[in-house]
Amino acid sequence: MHDVPTLDMEQARALFRFAAQVGMAPKLFARTIRFDRALASRRNTPSRSWKDIIHELGYFDQADFIRERHAFAGLPPGGLVGEWDNIFFPADD
Repeated sequence: MHDVPTLDMEQARALFRFAAQVGMAPKLFARTIRFDRALASRRNTPSRSWKDIIHELGYFDQADFIRERHAFAGLPPGGLVGEWDNIFFPADD
């Protein structure tokens, strides 16, 4: 039989406290931060390719990023162009 890794009580408490304070599990929080960094990078340097951005941030491939984009923004592959940039990052006035 295979050993299934288990969390000790201290680890479980830490995960629970994190979720209670932040409002989401640590893994989901890390995913949202990475997605936000991708959007910020594209906004700061629009000439930079999505491919370069997503690989720098550790996405496995384009499909991995597309799944994240759909999960967080509900957008199809071409959905983060043009006016969508301003929705996520309003211009400073």
